[in-house]
Amino acid sequence: MTDNYIESKLKRSSIIWFLWMLLAGSGLVYMITQLYYKYDPMNKTRTIGFGLFFGILLLVVLKFLNEFRFIRIDRKNKVLKWYSPIVPWGRKVDLTKYIYKLKISSAQSESLYLIDSSMITRVRIGGIFLKNFEEISSAIGLKEIKNYEFNMWKYLKLIYTGRLKI
Repeated sequence: MTDNYIESKLKRSSIIWFLWMLLAGSGLVYMITQLYYKYDPMNKTRTIGFGLFFGILLLVVLKFLNEFRFIRIDRKNKVLKWYSPIVPWGRKVDLTKYIYKLKISSAQSESLYLIDSSMITRVRIGGIFLKNFEEISSAIGLKEIKNYEFNMWKYLKLIYTGRLKI
């Protein structure tokens, strides 16, 4: 029965990153609340500028916290379920709705994008904190698009939005 399931394994260094991001996130929330309580109507521009800056940094921290995913793949039912600190109740992905996968390698990590029948990337699985990324990639069981030609615009669009028409 357990042969039907593949579970992700986190790298040891990811625990340090996770704790660091929690510390940074809590510090940013503290700074934003302090700005709110010490709001100065005379220096609106400075206070709003700092608030926007800290708010953008908080969004970056939340994006990194969302990368800490525990992934479980049910091979028999073709279902991928992932849990993260941002979505602790989990999300299900029906793998029968996807026809291809696209693997992107950057400096130190790999990412896997699932492509649906309209040839648009929909789901991203980041491999920066996963020890068994290749095992998860092979357990998904979709055909891989190899040697896809990226230009700079397509690459940036895929990295920052997660959506790209293939």
